[in-house]
Amino acid sequence: MISDAIHSFSDVLTTLIAWIGVKVSKKASDEEHPYGHERLECIASLLLGGVLLLTGLGIGKAGLETIFSGNYQALAVPGAIALAAAIVSIAGKEAMYWYTRHYALLIHSSAFMA
Repeated sequence: MISDAIHSFSDVLTTLIAWIGVKVSKKASDEEHPYGHERLECIASLLLGGVLLLTGLGIGKAGLETIFSGNYQALAVPGAIALAAAIVSIAGKEAMYWYTRHYALLIHSSAFMA
């Protein structure tokens, strides 16, 4: 459940990064950026990938440490509330995926597709 909470937080963070990246990339050209700001969307996509990579590695590291420690008695046994939370989380993330994918295709945004 902790790993899922961390993953959900990273999803919120990456969505925020993508939104800022797309918003800034739509700015018109100025004196310092005569060709516009479109490349900032690519930078946002790279940043998203980095955040998701670090999140996955952190969750994986914690899981492997638990497995290799051999101390399974300290693990909490999840109850019905954990199952309900997991189901709600899966349904919510799936809905967010399809919503974000739809609008990423609509506005041709690589950052939101990432």
